[in-house]
Amino acid sequence: SIEQNIMSDDNSKTLYSASSILNSVTAGYAAGFFGTIVGHPLDSIKVLMQTNNYHSVSSSGSTGTATSVATASASSTAGSNVVATNAMARNMSTLTEISNSPVSSRRSIRALYAGVTGPILTVGAINAVVFSIYDTSRRVFHRMSVSHEDGNSGDDYLHNDSLFNVFCAATTAGTIVSVFSSPFQVIKTKQQIMVWSFRKAIRDTSSIKSLFVGFRPHLFCEGLGRGVYFTTYELLKRSIVARKQLSAPEHGNIKITLPERAFCAAVSGASCWAFIFPADVLRCRLYARSIVSPSQQQGTWEMTKSIYQQGGNSIRPFFRGFWVTVARAGPVAATVLPIYDLLLEHMQRGQQSSWS
Repeated sequence: SIEQNIMSDDNSKTLYSASSILNSVTAGYAAGFFGTIVGHPLDSIKVLMQTNNYHSVSSSGSTGTATSVATASASSTAGSNVVATNAMARNMSTLTEISNSPVSSRRSIRALYAGVTGPILTVGAINAVVFSIYDTSRRVFHRMSVSHEDGNSGDDYLHNDSLFNVFCAATTAGTIVSVFSSPFQVIKTKQQIMVWSFRKAIRDTSSIKSLFVGFRPHLFCEGLGRGVYFTTYELLKRSIVARKQLSAPEHGNIKITLPERAFCAAVSGASCWAFIFPADVLRCRLYARSIVSPSQQQGTWEMTKSIYQQGGNSIRPFFRGFWVTVARAGPVAATVLPIYDLLLEHMQRGQQSSWS
């Protein structure tokens, strides 16, 4: 009928319009920016703790010999030493402080923001792309799973699409963006370990291959990690709404408060990092090794075995820095997801009112 055709046109307009994509891009950029400001210092501590077996310049005073950042993984033969150039020894001297004392006691707040330049410039953009793909994918999957005669409003997918759709949309977004985020992750980690400038970290990353060091664990973190992240968030929000509806069925339109959103986001962030943390350790170790031995890279499986053997055939090294990371994940997620949610819902309401 004519009414159904009009409804279908409106849904298509909502699904594919430039304004709907712009909404998710804007909300995603803002969320990524503020999340970086909140979380970067703890992210630096996490990276330093994960890579703290990859360090220390020889204390004997020699200038030509240093234990590389990748000592444990590079030396599979007992008693072997990694000999670095004088220039590399000077680059590595910063790590002496990190190895000989607690990270937090030797690093100023400014130093913990080492590597923030890249994320400030890029994380907002990357999050904008992630959220726009995620939002559009949710719209598409929701449209495919419901009939056109249902008459759902443009933002109905935000509250009523299945958790499976949410997981698929988030995993799709993370998988696609991992290709673009890998180079920035490599550069950021080098800055955090070496306290290099953004420019120096880029110069050190001189080849296309070096921009994709550790890509397999990175893909796992970005793809499945984001799937767990967003799905847990939606599950917790819907559980709170369902509980409210049971306790107060007379209220038709149940709203979730900002503190409730922040709580759901914090739990989802911690859950996500608990899930991907061993892969993140592996990723950081591969990045660290690339600083000293860019021409002698280990594969993912070789590095996994090396880390396991370093811990005395234990999985403990895969969880070094775990609690710092969980502590970081809570406030970062509690910043990112509610900002994205509230901005997107606000802009979509304004968009729909302009159409009516």
